[in-house]
Amino acid sequence: SVKYCGFGFAHTLALRGFGVILASRSQSKLEDAAKQIQDDVKAKGKGPAEIITVVCDFATPVEQWLPGLEKACEGVDLCLLVNNVGVNNPFPQYFTDHTDKVVDDIINVNIRANTFITKALLPQMLKRN
Repeated sequence: SVKYCGFGFAHTLALRGFGVILASRSQSKLEDAAKQIQDDVKAKGKGPAEIITVVCDFATPVEQWLPGLEKACEGVDLCLLVNNVGVNNPFPQYFTDHTDKVVDDIINVNIRANTFITKALLPQMLKRN
């Protein structure tokens, strides 16, 4: 989303000449973010930026989104991974009062997604030293 930290990282990296891969569960948010980054990079005379977008719902089982992310990263010279995905309960609440669904989402998104993304992409990053 264009209002969060991950967008800021992607925007700054694109302005510095890096290609970026954006992942989100919302195609429209991805398109908006990519357009905003591209427009700003071009406006500053530093473009066009290389931007790849991938729809991934990190709350779903890894098998449903990781193959698509891996495919999008094939042949890309990866040098930096910003794992910025995360969720929390939508309102303040004691952990003991969280539903099992909320706890599952927190684990799936905050731990499983970040871990499996790193595991999948790290070998590609290590190839470049």
